[in-house]
Amino acid sequence: MVVCTSMTNFGEREAIRNTWGAVERDTNSNITVLFLIGSGGSEDTQKQVFNESNIYKDIIQESFTDSYRNLSIKSQALLKWISTFCLTAKYALKTDDDMYVNVPNLLSALKKQTLDKFILGHVFVDVHPVQEKTSKWYTPVKDFSEKIYPSFTSGTTYSMSVKAVPELYNASLKTKNFWLEDVFITGLCARRAKIPRIHDRGFYYTKPATTGCAYRNIITGHGNTIQEIYKIHKELLELKLKCSPWLFWLCCVF
Repeated sequence: MVVCTSMTNFGEREAIRNTWGAVERDTNSNITVLFLIGSGGSEDTQKQVFNESNIYKDIIQESFTDSYRNLSIKSQALLKWISTFCLTAKYALKTDDDMYVNVPNLLSALKKQTLDKFILGHVFVDVHPVQEKTSKWYTPVKDFSEKIYPSFTSGTTYSMSVKAVPELYNASLKTKNFWLEDVFITGLCARRAKIPRIHDRGFYYTKPATTGCAYRNIITGHGNTIQEIYKIHKELLELKLKCSPWLFWLCCVF
């Protein structure tokens, strides 16, 4: 499991280590949780990152400037790292540091897959490039000339078979870089490598209610603060947690 995070997000990384990411410390688990960051921070921040890495041994740092426009480069670095060091693993997960991941539900979803090579997540189909110049996602025709993006999964979280990773990475080296990470990796590169994208409604790219009940039957939720990640995790661990099925419907389906 690779969490894409910024150099300065020390609190977010600590929250994940103490909540859903703590699964790697379970003696019955065969999961590794790592954090991927770029470069370009202050000298003091870099020293703090080195100290953090020495303590936890879970930081991957690559030599690109950490910025929103460089997210495709970041995800490409993720593919390269897995292809180099983790080919014995069966599955890989890419997620962001504001996500809560219900790991047992994720594993259940992965075990249901029958294909050797796949990407699993929330799949978008028939999405048109945004042509409104004031939009955060404005894409000029010169950057993307097709009228519709290939099917792609939300970049907030997606999982994949490790057998698909080297082919995705090789495809990324042959494909013109596109700044929207999810379109680039799980759309353009996956199309080139002929890797199927499989939709699972449990991957929420929006923000469900920040309660254990809302997360009990889903895989991921987006946009959580540090405090919310702790809250969700604490409630999910409550043995006496009682949830109304209507509450899940209201919180998550719509």
